[in-house]
Formats: sequence, C-alpha cells, structure tokens
Amino acid sequence: MNVTKKIPLARNVTALALCGLLPATATVAEAAFAKLDGRTLQPTIEKAADPGLELIDPGAKITPIPLPMPFPPPAPAVAVALTSGGKTLRVIGNGAANDVTIAIDDNGADLVHVYDGNTLLGSYTSHSMTRIQILLKGGDDTFFVGLEPGSSHKFDKKIDLKLGSGNDSGFVDFRGTTSNAIVQGSLDVSVIGGSGDDEVFAHFARKHGGKLAFRCKMGSGADDCAASMWGDISGGADVSFDLGGGSGDDNLWSWNTYDQKDGAYGDIRITADSTFVIRMDGSTGDDQITPTYAGETDGSLTLTVKGRGGADSSFGIVNLAGSSAGKVKARTFGHGGDDDLRLDVVGTSPHLSASINGGQGSDTCQGTANVSKTSCP
Repeated sequence: MNVTKKIPLARNVTALALCGLLPATATVAEAAFAKLDGRTLQPTIEKAADPGLELIDPGAKITPIPLPMPFPPPAPAVAVALTSGGKTLRVIGNGAANDVTIAIDDNGADLVHVYDGNTLLGSYTSHSMTRIQILLKGGDDTFFVGLEPGSSHKFDKKIDLKLGSGNDSGFVDFRGTTSNAIVQGSLDVSVIGGSGDDEVFAHFARKHGGKLAFRCKMGSGADDCAASMWGDISGGADVSFDLGGGSGDDNLWSWNTYDQKDGAYGDIRITADSTFVIRMDGSTGDDQITPTYAGETDGSLTLTVKGRGGADSSFGIVNLAGSSAGKVKARTFGHGGDDDLRLDVVGTSPHLSASINGGQGSDTCQGTANVSKTSCP
C-alpha cells in the first residue's frame, strides 16, 4: 500500500523518535513537516541529534511501519437478496433474536420495504416481485409482514415464512390503516413454525376477486395461530384459512365479524359468487379452538374443526344475517381424547348443515338445536 499522509502532531512524535524516523528531541512543530511517502523519509527540518545518536541519512531507505487494517464491519443481522430477475425476495436471519419488517406498498410507491429493526435494508419494486421467502432461524424473533400504512394489496404474491427455533412472535397484517384498504389479485401466505412457543396473528382487509390463502402449521411448543377477515369477500373471491397446531397445547382461533370499511360488527358479507373456507386442526396436545363468523352468506361458507389427539376444547359460532341465501356447512370433530365441544349456529340459510362428532373418548357436546350430535354421551 503506497500511503502519503500528514503525521498527527502530538500523538506520533514519540513513536517516530523510537523508530528512528525523527530525532528524540524533535518538537511537535518539527514533526508536523515530516511526511511519509511509503518508503522514503524526507525531513524538511535539520537539527543536531543528541550526543550518542547517529544522524539519519536523508537518502536512506526506510521500511515503512505497516498500517493496521481496520476491523471488518460486523455482518448484518438480516441478509436480503433479490433473485430470479427480481421475482423472488429472500430475507434470512442470523440465528440471533431478529426483528424483521416487510412492508408492502402497492398503491403509490410500488415498493416492498425491508427493515432490520428500525434500519431500512432496501426497497424493491413490488409489481415484478411474485415471491417473498423469509427464514428467521434461531433466536426469539419478532416480525411484521403486511401493508405499508395507507396502502392496499394489488400484485400477486406468494409469501413463505419459516420461524425456526426460539419463541417467535409476529403479524401477517394486510388490514392497512384506512377503511378503504383492500386485498386484490392473489395472495398466498404460508407460515411454518419450529420449536418453541410461537405466536402468529394474521389479519386481512376485504377481499375482492382472486384468491387469498393463509396457512399455518405450528411446530412443537405451546403455539398460537390466528387468522381473521376484516371485510367482505366479493367479486368471485376464493378465501381459505388452514390453521394447524403442532405437538404442544395450542390455541387456534379465527374471528370474522367486523367490517372495517362500514365500521360495523356482524357485517361481513360473502357474495353469491365467492367462497370462504375455514379449516382448523389441533393435532396432538390439549388444544383450544375458537372459530367465529358473523355476517351475510349468499355464497359458500365452510367451517371444519378437528381436535385430533388430546383433551381439546372447541367453541364455534356461526351467526348468519337474516337474508343469507348461500350454502353453509359447519362441522366439529373431536377425534381421540376427552373433548369439550360446542357449536352454535344462529340464523337460517336454505342450504345449512351443522354437526358435532365427538369421536373416541368421553366427550361433552353442546350446540343449538340445528346442530346434530354423534358419539356424544
């Protein structure tokens, strides 16, 4: 490395003298004029050395002192890469406790912003991006994947989120921050839990056209997974929630009753050309399963609860608005274990089917009169 630089004044006088590059009696002012050009010392001040010190030959070749290399910057906590010609965004944690935010703005900026904590790592064109892959690895991570404030969803995307080990917690939130927020196009979100006690809360604004699919499959540990609609399902939309617990005592719930556009409860509407499917599977462990729907159903609504193994508790509510004319099917299965099962269906529809099947074990079954009961004491 060929370096030419001014030597700092007071700090380097002693060092230069000890290395034989300046007389030991040199002053700060004299040292200020010494320059190091990489190999040859060119002093501009002549001064007799103290007795016993050999004068320096101005033409002598001096081997420069190696300059210390700076420490390498720490690796970023979250790595981001754009692949497949801008179609796939990959976000990978470092195994520690990461805080990841992916904010999608399809309305105006047409950008996907990626944050590590409060630090913006990059902004990427949204309309050309069809897939987002997130791998959080180990550590107690937090995350947010959803709409930038004031935005709506417009461009088709598939989002894969793998939580890894640790107690992870976060949101998949496509509600937006205004009553006009809407999910258009197609949106497919899949969450895979790992070991640890994880929490995932998914929220979606009204859906018009296209497909909306949310799936969570939790791993070991006492996990929470929730998915909720906050508006109408219309324009031929196909919406499905698949919530699955793992090997621990899990809490699964789906709350679908408040319309954020109209600002009213019990006001969600499934239009005649649209469908809404809710599947909830507790897997092993003593699980709590709570589905709720309240609104008008002119299209198709299907609700299926499976407790599987363990002593499960399920309380499902379907509240149909008076003018509902669609197809409604609600079923609860206890399977193995001593389960506490309840299903209430309020209101009527020309095509209504509701049932509880306790399965094996000593089960408790409760429900409204329009709910049939099988394998219940």
